[in-house]
Amino acid sequence: MASDISIGERKLLSYIKNRAGLHMGTKNLVYLEHYIHGYDMALYFHGIKKSSIIPEGMQEYVEKKYGFLDRTAANYFSIIIKNSTDEKEAFDNFFDLLDDYLTSIQCEPLPNWDNSEESKKQILELLSHNKPE
Repeated sequence: MASDISIGERKLLSYIKNRAGLHMGTKNLVYLEHYIHGYDMALYFHGIKKSSIIPEGMQEYVEKKYGFLDRTAANYFSIIIKNSTDEKEAFDNFFDLLDDYLTSIQCEPLPNWDNSEESKKQILELLSHNKPE
């Protein structure tokens, strides 16, 4: 059964989604794939967590969305890249699909942040859920 991602994971993914240049230099899905694999690997080696930062079930969701039924080799990053015109579009498509998937499992999509008062309110609310006790 699919489950939501943690507040910390939401925070990290939201930062990357909305400020890709600060984390990776540019919006690029291949860079994001390596970033996520590195993050997951670090968690695993430190015994913090054994699963991915991406919610369980995302692979199947992307396969179904693009009608990719042959599960022999392609991960969701490859499927998204194959169905996008360039890396920037693939990056944006990934986060659109992630939001769609989170919504499909009755979870909130990642917040979009800009300089509006509503975005600042969302950021503060998200951060207030992640304070150490």
